Amino acid sequence: SSGINAEYGTTTTADSNDFKCTNSDSKPARGESRPVRHEKATKAAMTTSVVLIVFLLAWMPSTLLEIVMLVGHKIGTVQFRIPIIVIQILHNLHYLPSAANPIIYAGRRRIILEEIERLWKCWV
Repeated sequence: SSGINAEYGTTTTADSNDFKCTNSDSKPARGESRPVRHEKATKAAMTTSVVLIVFLLAWMPSTLLEIVMLVGHKIGTVQFRIPIIVIQILHNLHYLPSAANPIIYAGRRRIILEEIERLWKCWV
């Protein structure tokens, strides 16, 4: 007789010994856990946290400066001048998250780190 492989949607005959019907929706047996899923979720949460922190560090200084200048101007208390170079640097920080994201995501992948290490050893 033939069976249906639930994982790939293919059929096999009863003669093949390597056929195993797996159901990815099945729950783990009692006392069994899914550490791989937990590790992946933890790693994803850490990566997201790093991306968020980089974003905040890049945008907070100029945003706070804009708020101080706007509120201070409205109530007439801002008496200082900010050098244009400081404003340019703060606005150029906005590009940091876009530049850092590929590095952050690549740095969190073991296979990419191993390849970078292998290439580094070839060059040095």
